Amino acid sequence: MLTVRVLGEQSLVGAATGTRHCSARALALVGYLAWHAGVPQQRSRIAGQFWPDSTSSQALTNLRRELHDLRAVLPGEALQATMSTLAWHDARRCRVDLRVFARERAAALSPGARPEDVRRRASAALAAYGGDFLPGLDEPWADEVREQLRAQCLGLLDRLVGVTRGTDPATAVEAARRAIALAPFEESRHLTLMQLQAAAGDRAAAVATYRSCRDVLARELGLRPAPALRDELRHLLADAVPSRRRER
Repeated sequence: MLTVRVLGEQSLVGAATGTRHCSARALALVGYLAWHAGVPQQRSRIAGQFWPDSTSSQALTNLRRELHDLRAVLPGEALQATMSTLAWHDARRCRVDLRVFARERAAALSPGARPEDVRRRASAALAAYGGDFLPGLDEPWADEVREQLRAQCLGLLDRLVGVTRGTDPATAVEAARRAIALAPFEESRHLTLMQLQAAAGDRAAAVATYRSCRDVLARELGLRPAPALRDELRHLLADAVPSRRRER
């Protein structure tokens, strides 16, 4: 089994041979094709996006060089090539984290999925999502994929929170935390985490979440938390007063 990672890192590892070496550009090519899995991509378009400063002929030559290197390490059925197109097809002997995320996410979001199936498949998708797509690659097409994947991951985390908040508070809290890590300036996500923590009886954690939100907004954006967050904090503090009096 060959494992290709393009989420959070860039690596290509064989079960028996360990890390296999290929260029960062070749791994980026796998990521590009895996993102468009099953759909043939024009060689000329790929070459133009990967080598925008080269002539068309030189960019196509560069593409052929990277393909030559990839064919030496990838299963033959994974990469289908014609004279004008390239296409990625999932192969049993090759596991790409991006494709695992896509498959498991689709299963978790399926309209007929039962809550236990949502939890299982969403957890598998999130385990595959190790971080940003092709980190360190500063190219427009990669930025677009990165943003779309973040949005997909956030939607999946919201779904996981929705199906676990009443039955598995720990999983719901962890999903909400991960959503905040992906979108630290979205105050609604901090509010959700505060509410989950309060429902679990951990008011101290909820207050800490508020303070963390307040600090990041002030430091990065020069803003105060929205009224909904401030109201939630007041409710938390008000609810805590009777309990402290009883303890005395």
